[in-house]
Amino acid sequence: MTILDACVQVLNEANRPMKSEEILAGINSAGLYEFKAKDPLSIVRGPLRKHLRATGPHRVKELERGVYGIS
Repeated sequence: MTILDACVQVLNEANRPMKSEEILAGINSAGLYEFKAKDPLSIVRGPLRKHLRATGPHRVKELERGVYGIS
């Protein structure tokens, strides 16, 4: 499972917009990904930002700075 997949799963299960910190907490509590980085929050934010910059359909949208929801 990729980080983006884990983020989408957490957002789908929560059924509400979430801050990246909340998404990280959801990933950790569900055991969806094992973070080995010193700053796991940056590991969550990076793929979300990259996904939003990419062309094509988006699975996630940024509703306001740092708050994400399902497209």
